Amino acid sequence: MKGRKPGKASCFSFGQISGKEFAVPGIDEKIAKTEEEIRQLQNKKKKLLNEKKASERKARTRRLIERGAILESLLEQPEQYDNGQIKSLLEIALLTPQAQEFLRQSDTGGGASGSPLS
Repeated sequence: MKGRKPGKASCFSFGQISGKEFAVPGIDEKIAKTEEEIRQLQNKKKKLLNEKKASERKARTRRLIERGAILESLLEQPEQYDNGQIKSLLEIALLTPQAQEFLRQSDTGGGASGSPLS
């Protein structure tokens, strides 16, 4: 099959047994069909990976919106604060001993659902 350009199919492929060439009918068609199936499966894989990424993005966006809403529900007049102030507030709040203990308990599976203020 030397000298043949990829993607060009013919009716016969030639092989060798003991130095003599022989025709193998239909092998090139099978190869072309298999290559097409591979291409289709690669496209299907790409599509599924894109769907997975989109689903993960959607879940993250939903989580960010929900958590932002929770934060705003705990603040009086949340619109008066800029993002830097909110970040600083959270950094300070998360450094308290109560917050650190709550986070440690959450990491080990205990106390994650309870309020840290109780």
